[in-house]
Amino acid sequence: MCGVLGGDDSDHFTGLGLLSELTAGAAFVAAAVALVALTPVTGWRGLLWWLAPAGLTVAGGTMLAVPVVGQEPAEWLFVLAVLPTFVGLVAAGVLGTRRVWPGWVGAGVALLLPIMFLLPLNGFLMAVVWTSVAVTAPRDRA
Repeated sequence: MCGVLGGDDSDHFTGLGLLSELTAGAAFVAAAVALVALTPVTGWRGLLWWLAPAGLTVAGGTMLAVPVVGQEPAEWLFVLAVLPTFVGLVAAGVLGTRRVWPGWVGAGVALLLPIMFLLPLNGFLMAVVWTSVAVTAPRDRA
């Protein structure tokens, strides 16, 4: 795959691909921290919410580790990160609506993984989602 600035960004070990992998990993970990700081619910709802930061941390950690380890993560680790992240992001998107952010931001949070896997310019769109979370988050919680 050719990156926007030229070069091959599908190689996660050199050049733009390495930069992309490290940036995405750091963004996932930062998103996990943000969701932890903004958790508005407890009990079973809190457990559902916490699946998102847990999954985002595993996914971000594996992205940050790829260049160090020298290979992509095993499929089971990918599934281990994606399943709880998907459930948790949908829960956070729904549970955070009206408690933390407006409905349109909650929809973006809930749809983050489909955005990541299915849409072009996904990095830009994911940045819009997390910027929207930051802009609409209550100042006493963030």
